Amino acid sequence: FCFLNLNHILSIIRICVHDYYLSSVYQFTVGTPHDLVTLSCDVASEGDEVTWKFSGEEIDEDNPFEMKKIGPNLLLKDVGTPMLGEYTCWSRGKSMSTYLLLQAEEEEEFDYFLTCRANSYNCTFSCTWNDTKYKLVRLGLGPHCREGGDLCSWVSSTSDKQDGKLHFELHHSLSPYSEESTMLELTAEAIGNDTFLRRIKKFYLHDIIQPDSPQIVKCQELEHYLSVTVRPPCSWSSPDSFFPLEHQVEYRLRDDGQVKCSKPSQLPKKISSLRARSRDLLVQSRWSKWSEWANVKCCLLSSSICHVSETQ
Repeated sequence: FCFLNLNHILSIIRICVHDYYLSSVYQFTVGTPHDLVTLSCDVASEGDEVTWKFSGEEIDEDNPFEMKKIGPNLLLKDVGTPMLGEYTCWSRGKSMSTYLLLQAEEEEEFDYFLTCRANSYNCTFSCTWNDTKYKLVRLGLGPHCREGGDLCSWVSSTSDKQDGKLHFELHHSLSPYSEESTMLELTAEAIGNDTFLRRIKKFYLHDIIQPDSPQIVKCQELEHYLSVTVRPPCSWSSPDSFFPLEHQVEYRLRDDGQVKCSKPSQLPKKISSLRARSRDLLVQSRWSKWSEWANVKCCLLSSSICHVSETQ
């Protein structure tokens, strides 16, 4: 992973917020402790009287913090935690500019925040943001997203929050039929309570490959063993010959209920149920999740996919 050094960063960024409505466009100012920050007021004309407010309260010259008006602008010296929050400048009875002063988050382990997975070599992959401390999160793919610029096509999370996590769907332009030579570069920006986090994660697509659960389509009883046919999931890349999968079968013995693993080609006959998982044979990707347990008797009687309830 590649972490941006935020010790001396000071940037103004505009963020399109998902699942939130802001009545005005906020400008997010990001700094670290002891920074010198200048907030500009977009006055209609030079010489207009300007009033600055911090968290709704008017700022005067006797304020307890290092805040000083210079013309229409506001200078913040030695930025610290008590000075984080919302700043608004007013002129002619109207709000002219609104800022949210945030503190740059220190470097932390990024794996905890963000995990990504691709269920095939097609043009999309998904990411999950796991830290509920951050309420506003966006992801951008490509080097032009490093500094939070407007050229980045930012992606907001989907609306499914049943698990308390944020989920993202991203698109890439890598060809599935050529050898990977370029790493994907993913930028994450997040806002928590008075804090701002920006991190960059670099990886190859094959590093995040994890197929969906495969399908058990046929069980065949031979003279000395049981043969099982496992097919790739519908979401997997095709053709199968170019994107081969390795399958593994887990089964329960009928006599004592022991659970064992094997390749699908030769299984003992005396088993009661089985399930399968897969991984990319060429890059040894992460294993898929196990398929649901299938009843062997049902599987033997079926000439297609065996639809059975899960074995308890």
